[in-house]
Amino acid sequence: MWRWISLIMLSLGAICSACTPKTSSTPLNPSTLTVDDSARGIQPVVRQELDDGKSGYYVLRFDTPLDDKTRLELEQSNIRLEDNVKENAYLAYLKEDSLPTLEKLMDAGDLDYVGIIPPETKIQPELAAKIQADPQAVYEVVVQFFTEPPEQTLKELGRWMEVRDTSFGPVNIAEGKVKGSDVSSILALPLVKWVEERTPADLGGG
Repeated sequence: MWRWISLIMLSLGAICSACTPKTSSTPLNPSTLTVDDSARGIQPVVRQELDDGKSGYYVLRFDTPLDDKTRLELEQSNIRLEDNVKENAYLAYLKEDSLPTLEKLMDAGDLDYVGIIPPETKIQPELAAKIQADPQAVYEVVVQFFTEPPEQTLKELGRWMEVRDTSFGPVNIAEGKVKGSDVSSILALPLVKWVEERTPADLGGG
């Protein structure tokens, strides 16, 4: 009897495996994001975007490690911290009404810097080097988004990339082909978090 149960479980596993979308299982990590240590204050472009009623993802750097009081103040202001990218520095989602809280934390000496995420830091270094060497080549890439992108963002992505597959939640990604010289346009999309070269799951497949 156990032999039959084992066979059934193996068969179900094979069926589920065949039904799983072929998407990268490699964790996408924006750990190469850097923050200029000499930069201070709220960048004018950030201030302008928030004043214009735009929400989005930015870099926040604090003067010291975050304490519970500051975390609570951020949470109450709907400022959502994402990844810790450097000591005391985070990617964060800012709503259009975040500016007063940012200014308050800045005046108190808790917050040191608020800036845009440099597009050139959102790409895998190895892929960036390949593109620099051959910008006309076509590359298989995985694009990770901060959140599930709206249809308009996917349309914009489609202008530069031949999208073959998408997968949303808990990690939001799109896979496909892109010309090296067009990757910079993808990096400039606000919801794009990370771009890396796609590695086939099974190089010896067959």
